[in-house]
Amino acid sequence: MRLAVGFLFEAEAEFLRLPARLQRQLKDLVPYLQVNPYRSYPFLPVREVGKISGVWRFPVGPYRVFFRVDGETIWIGKIGRRPAAYDRAHLRELRRAFRP
Repeated sequence: MRLAVGFLFEAEAEFLRLPARLQRQLKDLVPYLQVNPYRSYPFLPVREVGKISGVWRFPVGPYRVFFRVDGETIWIGKIGRRPAAYDRAHLRELRRAFRP
C-alpha cells in the first residue's frame, strides 16, 4: 500500500523556494517514502528526530526534510538548510508545525 504525501502550508512554500535540481531530487525520493517511510536506503537515509517524538527526517542536498506519518498520509512539515535545521528556533517551529 502506498501512502499519500502532503505538505503543511509552510513546507510547501519552503519547497517552492528550493532550487529546481533539489525539487526534482525530492520528487524522485517520494515514491520510496510512500512504500515505507521508516526504511533507509543507501541513497535515502531516514532517521528519527530524537528531540521530537514521531518526527522523521532525511537529507536532500544541504537541506533536511522533516515529516510525520499520520494514518495513511506522510505530512512534510518543514524543509530546512543544515546546520540551522537543528537549532532551537527551528525545532520549536517544527514542534508547532506538527502540533495536533
